[in-house]
Amino acid sequence: MGEPGEIRSDIDANATRLADKLASPVDLYLLAVVEGRIAGTAALDGTSLARFAHSATLGLAVSREYWGRGIGRALVEALLRWADASGLVRVSLEVVETNTRAIRLYESLGFEHEGRLRCCRKHGDVYLDNHQMARIRTSLAPA
Repeated sequence: MGEPGEIRSDIDANATRLADKLASPVDLYLLAVVEGRIAGTAALDGTSLARFAHSATLGLAVSREYWGRGIGRALVEALLRWADASGLVRVSLEVVETNTRAIRLYESLGFEHEGRLRCCRKHGDVYLDNHQMARIRTSLAPA
């Protein structure tokens, strides 16, 4: 998400954070590897707070060289299977308005548009909106 040079990673802090996430019963992190190379990552970030434990936030990244190969779909489908097996009612995400392929993918997997965050991102001199989307398992949600 950051521009080159903006993100400074402390390896030990990142390792601790990742170890905590991997041990968490409310988070899931997936890695897609093709011929020994990382092709994509996906995550569901949940919470154990009672008022929000029914939901998680989805994040997805696929390396450009692997776009159009079904990797994003496979990762999101795996996350949704885990979410369903875990009893999650709501899975939400944000996606930049120009990422029409991702928007179509999410729509095809049952995500609906819930809102728009105007001027949420800036790419160069251009301000872009983020779409807020969510998939609600209506069979579990109250009417």
